[in-house]
Amino acid sequence: CHDELNRAQKLLELTRQRRSAGIDSELQVRQAQARVPAAQQQVQSAQQQIDEARTALAALVGQGPDRGLDIARPVLGAGIATQLPSMLPADLLGRRPDVVAARWRVEAADKDIAVAKTRFYPSLNLTALGGVINPDVGKLLESGSVFGLVAPALSLPIFDGGKLRANLAGSDAQYDLAVADYNQKVIAALREVADQVTAVRSLEQRAQAQNDAVQTATEAFDLAQQRYRAGIGSYLEVLSVQEQLLVARQRMAGLQSQQLLASVRLQRALGGGFTPEPARDTAHTAPTSVQPNS
Repeated sequence: CHDELNRAQKLLELTRQRRSAGIDSELQVRQAQARVPAAQQQVQSAQQQIDEARTALAALVGQGPDRGLDIARPVLGAGIATQLPSMLPADLLGRRPDVVAARWRVEAADKDIAVAKTRFYPSLNLTALGGVINPDVGKLLESGSVFGLVAPALSLPIFDGGKLRANLAGSDAQYDLAVADYNQKVIAALREVADQVTAVRSLEQRAQAQNDAVQTATEAFDLAQQRYRAGIGSYLEVLSVQEQLLVARQRMAGLQSQQLLASVRLQRALGGGFTPEPARDTAHTAPTSVQPNS
């Protein structure tokens, strides 16, 4: 926007010089003057968006509006494209919150199975039985045994084996569901990363082509100005070429904005960027293949 304002101001000055030399009329001067306020409005609109973004960022970090004043004006250049590494290991997905949560649910369900299995084993306090019940342990299975005297010390889960088997089956089912959910989360994460990598590469190619278009339009505008200054070209020619340059630069700015958004989306899909976490963190949450219980 600032570049367009500078061009409009320089063109206005050049047109005034040509009018003084008797080459252009007052009409061309008025036309050049009209483009300066239009360029100023674009600058003001862009500044308003920057100020709003600063305030929003300050609010996100829990600071007052003045905190956003420390944020420098963004500068878009040809080097803003995300540089993809030669390899993106799948272990990076182990940092995604949804994958981590699904993995923990699998581990929790696995532990529930272990707990359900241990409940099949009798827990018997033999010291509490001394002198109270017939030492023939086999009679403990008889309904006539005096359980009331030793209830706090005796737990024979074999008596409700049907219930325990149902609990174990339920734990197995919960584990299988947790595994299926985990695998689905990993597959969805892989698909999301693949889509964002494709977007980053596509935008990079489009930006390179558009950058060539901007350079061509800039050279054409410079040539049109030279012709206009020398009295060979017309003011209409300069306006036409300047309009082409403006459109090319706007498209380039749009592509650069899309590149930044694609970079953010890719890093979010990876769970935080291209750099792996320390081994002690990724070992627990790495998205390895999980198979349901047979």
